[in-house]
Amino acid sequence: MKTLPGIGMLAILVLAGCATGEVGMVCPISGGETVTIILTAQGPVPAENDDFKVVAAMITPNVEKKQFVYEFGLLAKKGKVPQHVTVEDVSEEKPELLVDDAGPKLDDKQTWKQDTAPKTAADPRLGWLYHEGNSPRVYRFTIVTDDGRRLVMHHLLMYPLFIKGSLRKILGMAP
Repeated sequence: MKTLPGIGMLAILVLAGCATGEVGMVCPISGGETVTIILTAQGPVPAENDDFKVVAAMITPNVEKKQFVYEFGLLAKKGKVPQHVTVEDVSEEKPELLVDDAGPKLDDKQTWKQDTAPKTAADPRLGWLYHEGNSPRVYRFTIVTDDGRRLVMHHLLMYPLFIKGSLRKILGMAP
């Protein structure tokens, strides 16, 4: 009986999606929790609240060095510099801290940007590159504002099978 309400909720979300062009995707995250990410025909809706919007969450490969970095960015919609920003990959049982910026700065477009340390084939946390099918990855942005509020946003990126194959090749991993 416990699954029936979940199935009912999924049906409601799917039917609501038919009318609005949006559907909610329930994603499991670290700690046994779940988050609902809104999807449209264009893909996941970027995480956003009244103060900030995720404007960058991507992987940039370096073929020559056989590595890649994650690039993250936030738009400060009210132009206020955050006190602290962390970004974690919460797609697995245990979260992985990717960015911990205790002194964030905004550029002239009111955007905070940060790259991670390079990832190589030796990183044991890249096992998801071998998962069958598409791999949804959920990134948790935690922002401490100038007035001390702690804001949390979850942002989804979907890595299709062909992208994962390309990343394995770039990193020099087995096919």
